[in-house]
Amino acid sequence: MSIRHILAGLTVSLAVALTVPGAAVAQTVQDGLEAYNRGDVAEAVAIWQPLSEAGDAKARFNMGLMYEQGLIVPQDYVEAARLYRLAADQGVPEAHYNLASLTYYGQGMASDRAEAARLFRLAADQGLAEAQVNLGVLYTIGHGVEQDDTQAAQWFRLAADQGHPQGQYFLGKMYLNGWGVPLDAAEARRLYRLAADQGHEGAIEALRSLDP
Repeated sequence: MSIRHILAGLTVSLAVALTVPGAAVAQTVQDGLEAYNRGDVAEAVAIWQPLSEAGDAKARFNMGLMYEQGLIVPQDYVEAARLYRLAADQGVPEAHYNLASLTYYGQGMASDRAEAARLFRLAADQGLAEAQVNLGVLYTIGHGVEQDDTQAAQWFRLAADQGHPQGQYFLGKMYLNGWGVPLDAAEARRLYRLAADQGHEGAIEALRSLDP
């Protein structure tokens, strides 16, 4: 179970992250999203930048993505982290999640696995399935937290219960091996099937190995 394989896709994808409903200025932020979706990233940045500077949490998060990925603005992990931190302090769980990724890999700051785990936990506690999966991975391998298969399985289950294929796959793996849960090949197969039905390649391969 490779931490890089799991965490390489940590940054919430633009298509998902930018559709999170906003608050009072949601329509204006939505204008930026519509510009982005039609391929006019420059217009999206032009909309979000002043909103971000004015303190809008979603605009700050979106601009953090722009700086992290170097879209229109220069790639700048330090600025991305600053904006994610501001958005996180305003209650945006995806900002905790992306900040955790930067913190884990030491992008724009010194790498700090314990702090990354803390940030993932904040996002996971707000119900973000991706954060629940990655926190489970950290507990599985003992990065930033004490290794604990029982805790790992609990976090994978929370994500799996939301229908997250990665959570279903990893919880299935825990059942197949009896890590933190009772050994149960039938439950592992059921979870693999749920993930495979969503196109999860690891689960598809796992089912093939179980049912050659």
